[in-house]
Amino acid sequence: MAINLLRLLPAICLGLYSSAVLAQQDVRSIKDVNYVKVVNSSNAKEVDRRRLDLYIPSKSKCFPTLLSVHGGGLRKGDKSEDVKKGKLFAASGIAAAVINYRLSPQVSHPAHVEDVAAAFAWTKKNIASYGGDPSLVYIVGHSAGAYLITLLALNGDYLAKHDLKLNAISGAIPVSAFHDVDLVAPNRPKDVWGEDPKFWKSASTTPQFWGRTSSPKMPWLAIIADGDEVSSHIINFVSKHASSVADGGCKLKNNI
Repeated sequence: MAINLLRLLPAICLGLYSSAVLAQQDVRSIKDVNYVKVVNSSNAKEVDRRRLDLYIPSKSKCFPTLLSVHGGGLRKGDKSEDVKKGKLFAASGIAAAVINYRLSPQVSHPAHVEDVAAAFAWTKKNIASYGGDPSLVYIVGHSAGAYLITLLALNGDYLAKHDLKLNAISGAIPVSAFHDVDLVAPNRPKDVWGEDPKFWKSASTTPQFWGRTSSPKMPWLAIIADGDEVSSHIINFVSKHASSVADGGCKLKNNI
């Protein structure tokens, strides 16, 4: 069953901005699924953070799945904040895997994105047992979560540890991501990315994505909202590749 990423757009918009949604079908919720096994760990919080909640459409089969990653500056946030979003997607026939991941100061980069990779791998390998189509697993994130899914979708090393390639991701939807860590890190606690400017640059998504010379192979829906910091790299990327990444050859208008 083929599905276009943009088919998810109505549900995405509603999930982000609607406060009241009329359910289309019943939703089955499975809470606190461990997506990684922590061996010989005395840190209970670490175990608790590596969990996800599943929201499954009860009447659908072979449905697509959206892995949702919360924001919070890599220091706060929780999957419980996205209950309404998860239920909305599932009521619309799209399963949602809403995840937690370890936060700073307990861990530093790249532990956050490594957890997202583990959560994605678990979802990819297990969603069929809940009725989903493992070939249709998308990723969405807001703010810090958008930063993490962008890293995941551009650097194959994270998924390679789980015997997966980048083409395992059906599409990516970063919402209001920060991409230039070297611009953000100086004003953030140093327990997230450390103090080395060279490391900040390597942790940025800008050189890997916005600075590339060709459009991404997988479908992307990059949402930039009013008030987001927009660098010249992003403007140049949109100007060069808007028409090539648009569905069906549609022309995208750049009003930046």
